[in-house]
Amino acid sequence: MTDEVYTLNTTNKDRARTARGAHNKVTHSGCKLPSDYLTAAEKKKLNGPVTSIKTNAPMTWETYKTLPDSSRRFYIEGLRQKYSARDAWIAEMFGIADCTMTHERERLGIPGYPKGGRAKMMDVLAWKTFLGEKAEDETVAETQAVEETVPSVTLESVSWADLFAVAKLLGERYGVRVRVEVDT
Repeated sequence: MTDEVYTLNTTNKDRARTARGAHNKVTHSGCKLPSDYLTAAEKKKLNGPVTSIKTNAPMTWETYKTLPDSSRRFYIEGLRQKYSARDAWIAEMFGIADCTMTHERERLGIPGYPKGGRAKMMDVLAWKTFLGEKAEDETVAETQAVEETVPSVTLESVSWADLFAVAKLLGERYGVRVRVEVDT
């Protein structure tokens, strides 16, 4: 037997012996901690409360107030990131005043949007879809013929990217069709 084989065999035997002795032991270093003596019920109490929030559904103000600050911040930041939601939009969803939402946002340390500027049409439609509302044009389209109620849009007022984004966003739910006519 060569030295390499002998060394490999002894190393494997030592590892196997160590592994067998490690089973069913609470500690491996000989130092026990107070947590080693806790019962299963006491260990379960050590875990904090579990909160689950639906970030893809609107929430009431009462439900929101029961969440810890970390979950509140996560929910508001998620709405602002996904839908570019303004404080006024979130306040309307919660049924509270705009200034209350602004104070809540500042208390959580979430920065505000810069002053001025308008929300994009795509963001407004995405927010209305999130709330489960229908845009005014879609309500009219349901009651009248689709061909007569669909407003015409010129390229000066809306970019191609916005048109395709809105069609993609609302296409599956409302059956939006985009028709392009080019006058030469």
